[in-house]
Amino acid sequence: MLRRPYEKSWSVQRICTMIQKQTITFDSALQRPVGQWKIEDKSLLIDSLLRMYIPSIYAIQSKNENDNTVYDIIDGKQRLTIISSFLSDEWKLTKLQPIQVESTEEIYDISGKRFSELPKDVQEEINGYMLDFKLILLNEKDHKDNIVNEIFYRLNNGVAVSKEHLALVKAKPNVQDFAHRILTEHKLFTDIAHFPPSSLKKSGREMTVMQSILLVSGLEYKSFAAKDVEKVFADNDISEEILELTEQSFNDIVNTFTNHSKHASKINIPILSNILANTADENKAVIRESILKYFNTDMEKGDDYKKNCGASCTKKEKVKGRITALQNISEVKTSNVSTHRVV
Repeated sequence: MLRRPYEKSWSVQRICTMIQKQTITFDSALQRPVGQWKIEDKSLLIDSLLRMYIPSIYAIQSKNENDNTVYDIIDGKQRLTIISSFLSDEWKLTKLQPIQVESTEEIYDISGKRFSELPKDVQEEINGYMLDFKLILLNEKDHKDNIVNEIFYRLNNGVAVSKEHLALVKAKPNVQDFAHRILTEHKLFTDIAHFPPSSLKKSGREMTVMQSILLVSGLEYKSFAAKDVEKVFADNDISEEILELTEQSFNDIVNTFTNHSKHASKINIPILSNILANTADENKAVIRESILKYFNTDMEKGDDYKKNCGASCTKKEKVKGRITALQNISEVKTSNVSTHRVV
C-alpha cells in the first residue's frame, strides 16, 4: 500500500559521508547507471547548490541485514553521485558565472576548479547546503519491489525519463534484476556493444535487453516500440530458463565480435540473440562466422537485411524481416528450439 512520505534534510557533507558508509545506497535495479549527465549539466548542478534549489530526493527507508537503517534511493541517484564525485575531486567545473557567497558576500570565480581548489568559503557553502529527502518507511507487510516500481513510475511518468526506461519499471523484479546485472557486468554491454550517447540517455541498452528477451521467449508482441514492449513485460512472467538462454545468446555475440564493434548495436543485438538462441550448439561456430562475414564485408546498402532497418524499424514486419534476412544469410539454418518458452 502506498503512503505519503515523511521529510528529512541532511547537509551535503553528511550525505557524502552516508554514501561512503553505505547508509545511502543505490541498489534499486531501476536506477540508471551513473554517467548520464554531460559535464556542463554536472557543473550547473553544483552551481545550483550555491545559488538555486535542488529538487527533493526520494528514498525507501528500511533495515539491512545488520539491523541498521539504510536509505535506498529511488529518484535522485544522478544528483547524489555527481555531488559526491565532485567533493571527491573527480572532475572540474566548466565555465560558470562568478558566485557570491551568502555568508560573506564575497564574489568568487569558480570556473575550471575542482572542489579542493575552491575558496574555503565556497567549500563550506556547498558542504552546508541542506538537501531535502522524501522518505518512505517500509513495514514488514510491504512488498518493497512493488512500492519502488509504483513510486518510480509516478515520479517519472511524463518527465525527462525515457519511455524505454519506464518500460523496464513495468517488468517483473527478476527481469529488472537480470537487466541491471547484464548492463553492469556482461562484456557485451561493458566492452563490445556500441551505443551512442543519445541512445544511452534514452535507456537504449535497457530496451535492447528487453527486446532480446522478448524475441528469445517467443512471446507475441505488437511492435518493438517502448509502449508495446512495456505491455508484454507487464502482462507476462519471464522464466529463469528464458533469461539464462538470453544471457547465453549475449555470450555468443561476444564470441562473434570479440572486440568493440559498431555492428553490436541496439538494432542488431536482439536479432542476433534470436538467431543464436535458436541455433544448435554444434552449428553456432558456423553461424557466428557467417554473421561476422556479413557485417564486416558483405553488407550492402539496400540488401534484404538493411532494407528492414532505418525508418519504421520498430514495426513488427521490419523486425521479422531482419530475422528472416539474417537467417538466410547464415550458412546453416537455425532450429526452432524456443517457441513460446515462457510460462
